[in-house]
Amino acid sequence: MVIFSPEDLSLIKDGPRERRRFIDLELCQLNKIYLYNLTRYNRVLLQRNKLLKDISFKPQLEDSLSVWDEELVKYGQALIRLRREFIESLQEKLIRIHKNISGGREELILSYEENVKEEAFLESVLRARETEKNKKSVW
Repeated sequence: MVIFSPEDLSLIKDGPRERRRFIDLELCQLNKIYLYNLTRYNRVLLQRNKLLKDISFKPQLEDSLSVWDEELVKYGQALIRLRREFIESLQEKLIRIHKNISGGREELILSYEENVKEEAFLESVLRARETEKNKKSVW
């Protein structure tokens, strides 16, 4: 017997944020490097966002923003790569299990589609920076 809880179904019904959260929770328990990168990413993101707010009052701070962007990209790219590797290894295991359960009559496909490709992460961060700066200038 297989039991699905509402939380299990939310992985399918809800959006990518919920699935990323699930992967983050699993990987943080399995991989110390992932936990380190996620912790650093969140800290850098907080600092960077605070700096973006402060720039509207102190424009000279903008020079230091690129340092935070580079750090955000470094940790963000590591997270994307580790998530992809996790899904690939999980897929191999799930395919074998599913093949045994279904007698090979069905095919299971598990894939990870990033919102932002690893190599385009810097570009995405810079676009987000401009969007935030434009919001601030409207105030």
